[in-house]
Amino acid sequence: MAATNRDNADDAAAGSDRSPPRPACDAARSGKADTSRITVVLVDDNAMLADAMPYVIRRDPRFEWAGWVSNGASVLDFVRRAAPRIVLMDVDMPEVDTFGLVRQIVACCPESKVVMFSGHLREEYIEAAFDAGACGYLHKDDEFPSLLENLVKIQGGEMIFIPPIERGM
Repeated sequence: MAATNRDNADDAAAGSDRSPPRPACDAARSGKADTSRITVVLVDDNAMLADAMPYVIRRDPRFEWAGWVSNGASVLDFVRRAAPRIVLMDVDMPEVDTFGLVRQIVACCPESKVVMFSGHLREEYIEAAFDAGACGYLHKDDEFPSLLENLVKIQGGEMIFIPPIERGM
């Protein structure tokens, strides 16, 4: 599956310099304070991470755990039903074009912010995530407190791509 993602990332990087609309990313910049809890859905095929993440999310009163989806085929239906504020998605999901899935979520669920969550720090993946409409790209090696702080910032309207990409931001 990495080859499929890599091919799509190369196509996206070769495309235009215009970034896609990001209604969820832009909506938070309206200046209105939002005090509701940040609901999070994890999209990842790693069961160990999926076991740990609810504990991390539930320990912080700013967050609410909305669930886990382990395969790309179920993501759109789950996100439509759960309407999470954050979709924390692994870059390397089996049997799905991950960046195409990001585009679909951005198009059908504009209230949800897609944040890529990966162990890969390949520039082509980061660029492809940005081009697909993700509001962030965070690394799985980051400490959980850093992850949560970055999710709060992203929910507040910041776009965080680690490492940062230069164009269009």
